[in-house]
Amino acid sequence: MRDDFNYRSWASRVWWRIPLIAMLALTLIAVSSNQMNARVGTSATREVVSQQEAESAASELRQGKYAAAIDSFTRLLTADPRNATAQAGLLQARIETGQYREAELEARRFL
Repeated sequence: MRDDFNYRSWASRVWWRIPLIAMLALTLIAVSSNQMNARVGTSATREVVSQQEAESAASELRQGKYAAAIDSFTRLLTADPRNATAQAGLLQARIETGQYREAELEARRFL
């Protein structure tokens, strides 16, 4: 052990680092928490937008706006390829417009 170690000298050089480290740790925790909340909010927003777009696409299909419905259902499937409602709507729109080959290809891809 060193005899010339001076605790007061060491403490005077280090004391300001402890609150700084604590403040840095709290800042990192706050930032990561905000990022998690933002992700959850973004996910919920996407679900609402996706639901609205699904309703809009179904409405277009009912109104006979098949080209618009095909575009809407295709966008929904790009966002979520396992969306069964969008798959069924796209197939129905393809069949209604006589695009049997495309409907068959997409049905095989969905299966």
